[in-house]
Amino acid sequence: LGEVLSESILDASKTIILIGGFVILFSIILAILKQSHVLSVLSVLISPILQILHIPTQFAEGIISGLFELPNGKILLSDGRQVDPVIRKAEGATDTDPGQF
Repeated sequence: LGEVLSESILDASKTIILIGGFVILFSIILAILKQSHVLSVLSVLISPILQILHIPTQFAEGIISGLFELPNGKILLSDGRQVDPVIRKAEGATDTDPGQF
């Protein structure tokens, strides 16, 4: 029983670390796409599709962000503003609303 329990805990720990690594990786990729304005170009490209579907075009960047990294895409879609927690933390910015994240 002890061996099975310890193996289970080790597997769970590895999975948590792996998921966290992927979240960080895709968040960094998303930040690079934003800084290089690739995300803006992709937003302009999908804007006609959004217009056909009667979806406001200001959601284009949030939709594309959500394809790469869901939490940041969700923030962009729900707030309607450009927020990247990784960049903000790297720059040392503080949140005005402590309950935001």
